[in-house]
Amino acid sequence: MGSFKVDGAGLTFSQMASTMMACPPEESAQERAIADVLARTRGWRATGGTLVMTDAGGATLAELAAAVALEGRWRFVDIAGQTPVDSPRGAPGIEFKGTDVRVETGCNRMSGPAKHDAERLSMPMLRSTRMACPEPLMAQESAIAKALQGTAAWRAEGTRLELVGTDGEVRATLERQS
Repeated sequence: MGSFKVDGAGLTFSQMASTMMACPPEESAQERAIADVLARTRGWRATGGTLVMTDAGGATLAELAAAVALEGRWRFVDIAGQTPVDSPRGAPGIEFKGTDVRVETGCNRMSGPAKHDAERLSMPMLRSTRMACPEPLMAQESAIAKALQGTAAWRAEGTRLELVGTDGEVRATLERQS
């Protein structure tokens, strides 16, 4: 723990404090390497979803990928290999809020609990409204329901989210909306 100062492209860290616990040798070596990077850091730049920490000469000391949170609104851009169809109600998408999930299929709405951590994701108990809609929207709703039921994990980079099945296949791809 400690503090830092950002001045334009400059970045410095104060004297850092540590808990000083005894750790296995590889973890202790990692801790020393991180402390060295923090002590030598004098600058930074952001590239896409990556923070690059640099020394006084501009050489890269470390690259950190931004963590992407599942929380928020996502719009489908691919559902099992198909391009989504927008409806008068808008684009199909998902909103994750805590342990709740809301899904707009273009026709009906689904909602219920989502179980997730940094890698896994499941939505086993989604409720749905039961309106009849034109066939392309009903087919899309069916594809979305199947994709969500088959989702076991998630991975995200930047503004893209992939819902992944137990077989490692991507079930759907979404883009962040908010």
